[in-house]
Amino acid sequence: MREKYYLKINPKAFFRPKDWNAFYDSLKEKSRPYFKIAINTGGRINEIREVRVKDIDFDNKTLTFYTTKTKGAKGEKRPVPREIKLSTEFLNWLQRWIKINKLSQNDAFKIPSTAGVKKILQTHLKKIQIKDWHDFSSHNVRKTHGNWLLAIGMDGMKVAARLGHDYNTLLKSYVSPDIFTEEDKVLIKQVLGDLI
Repeated sequence: MREKYYLKINPKAFFRPKDWNAFYDSLKEKSRPYFKIAINTGGRINEIREVRVKDIDFDNKTLTFYTTKTKGAKGEKRPVPREIKLSTEFLNWLQRWIKINKLSQNDAFKIPSTAGVKKILQTHLKKIQIKDWHDFSSHNVRKTHGNWLLAIGMDGMKVAARLGHDYNTLLKSYVSPDIFTEEDKVLIKQVLGDLI
């Protein structure tokens, strides 16, 4: 029998740093790359799926998303590329991962389907007993990235630009940075590295 449609109770759900670490540690090695890339870039799953090795500028510590969400309300007819800064730690991980997997400049990162990512999320979140595990999808990793950057002091306009949002969307969709403890902020910096 087909599962009933589930309406999210909290569409703004995001990971607390301890929950993220427990979730990430519970993953098999082959499931980790998408989540590593998502938490470090805040990219949408379809943006990440289209990233090629050549889109990473290791000298300038940036990644350019060439496939982005087209905003019809703003009159966009095609995707507008978005360049973001990457942390030293994440760049080092990317270099190792590219080398181990023998990726060429034109290769994309092998990202599971959206349904596959959701299944991984829900299976592991349920396993580690996250109470609102039904509310999580790939997009909530993106929300986590934005919330965490606000928590560790990145300017809201910079966070909005990084995520490809306007400032009003950021205000409506993300939580107040003052809900994070000092311990949370230490853990966030351990995951995100030297982004700010």
